Amino acid sequence: MVKVIIADDEVIEIEYLHKMFRKHSEEFHVVGTASNGEEVLRIVEETNPDVIILDICMPGKDGLEVAEEVKRRFPDICVILNTAFAEFEFARKAIEYQVDAYLLKPASETFIIETIKKCLKKKKREEIEEREEELGNQNLDCVINYIERHYNESISLKELANIAHFSPTYLSRMFNQEMGCTLCNYVNKKRIDNAKRLLIKAERSIQEIAMECGFINISHFNRVFKNLVGKSPMEYKKESEK
Repeated sequence: MVKVIIADDEVIEIEYLHKMFRKHSEEFHVVGTASNGEEVLRIVEETNPDVIILDICMPGKDGLEVAEEVKRRFPDICVILNTAFAEFEFARKAIEYQVDAYLLKPASETFIIETIKKCLKKKKREEIEEREEELGNQNLDCVINYIERHYNESISLKELANIAHFSPTYLSRMFNQEMGCTLCNYVNKKRIDNAKRLLIKAERSIQEIAMECGFINISHFNRVFKNLVGKSPMEYKKESEK
């Protein structure tokens, strides 16, 4: 059941909307009516509605002020402005307050119901996308943590995709979007950062350092190192000893 608040300073408009919602009582329930902005905010706090149909010109706080406060404090509520023709341009400015839709008085019953359903459907889709994004970020964190612990070992895209419960293609695309680089480049940078530290501090051969950092052969290590650092491992080691 969709909970609705009707806010308008014209009694006839409230009665019209109230009567309309009674005809659709299997879907909508009017939890309150208000004729001024302060009253709207009080009813919102008491009833936690899904939708507010809000007139712009009301005594006290006008509809735009109420819409701004509702969207700031209760972003999940659908706010639909119900405006007269003379206020149409004014209503367009409400977009910056993230108002979900607006109706032009006198709106037909069909149009009002369709507008509400579209707003609710859009809100539901946004909630699903937010949950998917949160889940995706959590899974991405698992991948990053795994790389941090195992970058010096052989790591395959398929292995990382299994950890994230994504397809390899989706993981590659998402990682690139979130991290600004490919998975391969991210792993290589971790390996080269460790190699730079070992080249300065460890008394080992370059080949031993390459193997310890997860590279399968010295030529691959040299190529990646020079690509990321701008010089060969030997040049880097000699410069650090000066």
